[in-house]
Amino acid sequence: MIVYIADGTLTEIGIIDHGSVIWTKKYNDMGEFEITVPATLELLQLFRSGVFVYHEEDDSVMIIEKIQIKTNIESGDYLVVTGRSAEALLNRRIVWEQTNIDSDIGAAVRLLIEQNVTNAADANRNISLLQIGSIEAAGQTTQRQLRGEYIFDVVKEMMDLAKMGFRVRRSGRILYMDLYKGKAKEVVFSREFDNLYQMDYTADNTDYRNTVLVVGEGEGTAQKTMSICAGATLNRREMYLDKSSSSTNDGEITEEAYQKTLQGEGDTALAEKKTVETVTVEIDPDGMFQYGTDFTLGDVVTAIDTYGDKVEMRLVQTTENSDENGNNFVLGCEKI
Repeated sequence: MIVYIADGTLTEIGIIDHGSVIWTKKYNDMGEFEITVPATLELLQLFRSGVFVYHEEDDSVMIIEKIQIKTNIESGDYLVVTGRSAEALLNRRIVWEQTNIDSDIGAAVRLLIEQNVTNAADANRNISLLQIGSIEAAGQTTQRQLRGEYIFDVVKEMMDLAKMGFRVRRSGRILYMDLYKGKAKEVVFSREFDNLYQMDYTADNTDYRNTVLVVGEGEGTAQKTMSICAGATLNRREMYLDKSSSSTNDGEITEEAYQKTLQGEGDTALAEKKTVETVTVEIDPDGMFQYGTDFTLGDVVTAIDTYGDKVEMRLVQTTENSDENGNNFVLGCEKI
């Protein structure tokens, strides 16, 4: 894999065409990368001068965040450069002013990005490199009252609730923020089709919760509460959510609207506490189905395990590994 190092304006300042590269993208989270190359003063200066990393075969962008020099007596010094994808830019901004949301989730995310990242009242808060791209409607509304939260955290919470993805992509020297939904594809991976190398399945309900008590403004017995309950006896799993910082603004927000806000907070919290069924699939990158042509991140595909069971799964992560031994391509999926 050939990768390019770019400055803060996305202008190329160098190229890496050797060593090993691990490039991970995610459907609704930050991706990450790792580059390992023999250490030279020239490369060290290049990485220190760089801000972004990208490669020609993809429109994702990574941010250089950490540079290490590691010594190996046998093979010499190595540079290990790591960082996260450009979605991490959203983690540099918070919801600055109290923002009351009662809208489609897509529209809510657009509002938050505009007010805090691309068109903030304080121009010093704007990231001029980042613009709003394609924002799909979620077809689902949310009610939230926000202030102080990191923009990335709120966007991820809303995307988890809507089962949508978000990405920051490169086009020329501009980064665009997209919200999108994956598509169902007639793509099958199996040993029979000779395009499936390995498949691992995990079901994890360690953090699963189905009941939440949300507490809002007020004190003692006068404190406003709202609960979402499911399950009983052994199957009931409760959690507590403190939203006492939210407010009716001395009656400006009606009691009905405020209760909807607390419910929106509860729905969002429960969406984060679901049972996670993950499938890790190592596929033949040169097989009958090609990533980027037949399917892409967020799409729903099918895998057939060694027992003949069909598993419908959403592609939520891709990891490309490239080194002197060749390339491999691993899919991380969630069962649906």
